[in-house]
Amino acid sequence: MPRSNPEGPVVRSRQERIDDVNEAIASAVLARHTLSQIRIKSLTNLDRWKEKGSWCAEYDEWETIIVNGSEEDLIAAMTDDQHRYVHLRRFAPYRGILDERLRQAIWNDVVSRNKFEPMRATHSV
Repeated sequence: MPRSNPEGPVVRSRQERIDDVNEAIASAVLARHTLSQIRIKSLTNLDRWKEKGSWCAEYDEWETIIVNGSEEDLIAAMTDDQHRYVHLRRFAPYRGILDERLRQAIWNDVVSRNKFEPMRATHSV
């Protein structure tokens, strides 16, 4: 959750900023592609990742939403601000559906609008 900064705008953690980027990318995907295209790209990626042994519980959840979920379920997973969906977007299976330039432009735009706390070392040297 963002924290107030007495010297200026709200300070966002690195993870919150990444979550903002993930949400913006999901919105851009929905604005530019049909749900059918999103499902196809997502299933293609999930199948490839499963074959490579790169699998996690979040991919199981995405697969369930994509195969068995309604249009509303898919849109919610991509845009809703519930903690479950924010977390799920960190494992978005529709990677690669946006042009790399657009994806980078979205990243830069979101980052430029958000102050964030620098990453702190969690170990001693």
